[in-house]
Amino acid sequence: MNIVVCVKAVPSHAENPAITHDGFNLEVQSPSFVMNESDEYALEQALAVKKSSGAAITVITSGSARGQDMLYRCLAKGADAAVRVDGDEFDPNITSLKLSKALQRLRYDLILTGVESSDGMASQVGISLASHLKVPFAYAVTKIDAAFDGEVVVDRELGGGRYQTLKLVTPALLCIQSGTMPLTYPAAVKLMQARKKPVPCWTLSDLEISADQLAASRKIRILRVESKQTTAAIEWISGASEHIAEEICDRIRRAL
Repeated sequence: MNIVVCVKAVPSHAENPAITHDGFNLEVQSPSFVMNESDEYALEQALAVKKSSGAAITVITSGSARGQDMLYRCLAKGADAAVRVDGDEFDPNITSLKLSKALQRLRYDLILTGVESSDGMASQVGISLASHLKVPFAYAVTKIDAAFDGEVVVDRELGGGRYQTLKLVTPALLCIQSGTMPLTYPAAVKLMQARKKPVPCWTLSDLEISADQLAASRKIRILRVESKQTTAAIEWISGASEHIAEEICDRIRRAL
């Protein structure tokens, strides 16, 4: 079985956001970039399948060279190969287009993604990618129960404490929910060894994506970035404890 895990490098802490490229991108300053949380859980699910069935894992990202360290971390954790598609994009439609073209050059039975990225929080890339590739998908997957020849059985979260078990024909795409299993941490020696492995970088030219295709796929323009609005208004209620309790209960009743 061949598994491709889509991962993204996100800011560990974002400062000074700036709108660039005529509103089609958002750049931030950050001391470091780390693997997106739900993508890391997707990698852990792939590693669990590899341990039980001997699957081969390829990780792929769409982004700039700042995501290189993240790919080395994936290799150190147990991935077999890594690929980077060059260029940052804020629009999930562009990201899914680039990843779909790249995946057409790879062998896969399963494609795993996170449910969302911590920077964009659009929750669109995985589903859009499945649409581009015309493969079945499941969202908010919490467990890959079994992988058979040509089929995969998964559990997915429906909300409200309800879960669903599905059997999908492969190739298929699974959007993995965060917190599904314990995260592992690679040893320093494995990180050093991973840096010796080649990581190819594919350009838009390599993927035969034209400027017209990019323009047609762009759906999102950033108009403005605003600071979070907070209030520091506090009203103190004084008096006897019985009076304070009665006043609080009365205000809760009026608010309902």
